[in-house]
Amino acid sequence: MSDETHHIDTLRFLERVQERDLARMRRWIADAERREAERLRGERMRPPAADWLIELGIGSGRAPVYVHVGGCHMAKNRTKSITEEQARGTFPPPRESPTTATAPVRWVTSWRAA
Repeated sequence: MSDETHHIDTLRFLERVQERDLARMRRWIADAERREAERLRGERMRPPAADWLIELGIGSGRAPVYVHVGGCHMAKNRTKSITEEQARGTFPPPRESPTTATAPVRWVTSWRAA
């Protein structure tokens, strides 16, 4: 085999490797674009945040423990959305009181360290 033939074979091999790498990169790009489209679709389909959340206790009875303003950083896992009328009949945590809120009800107060 001549040096020129060997050189051409090497170049053809490198071409196949680069084509394979390019195809893999295009798959990665398509996968990333699909994931981004799914994320955006999920954001559009997400229901609006609740104005009020009720935090339920631990155990089988799961009695209401606290009422939180929607988006409260103190609200944990055991919450469900409720109306303002339902919130007024439940014990609120410190710094959040549906009885002191003015309409429209959103964020009442929140203490945060500076």
